[in-house]
Amino acid sequence: MLDLENHLPDQEIKGITIENLPMDNEEYAILKAAGSDRALVFDVNLGKVQADRVHIWIDDYENGEKVGSLFGMESQMKRPFWA
Repeated sequence: MLDLENHLPDQEIKGITIENLPMDNEEYAILKAAGSDRALVFDVNLGKVQADRVHIWIDDYENGEKVGSLFGMESQMKRPFWA
């Protein structure tokens, strides 16, 4: 079971960038056509980092203070990104 309160890595991993895609991106159009009215789509660039799994989470903040984690998921990839 995934520990939602302990999802941060022990150290910062250099070389990975995550950017929010603009709302006019094609992915948003596809999601909207499928009936989704709210979505967040990100572009993840691992650079030269080799990864075989992905871990995502959503934290809840009130007035700038973290209240807790609402959602967490980890998934192993069938084929590593670098293969």
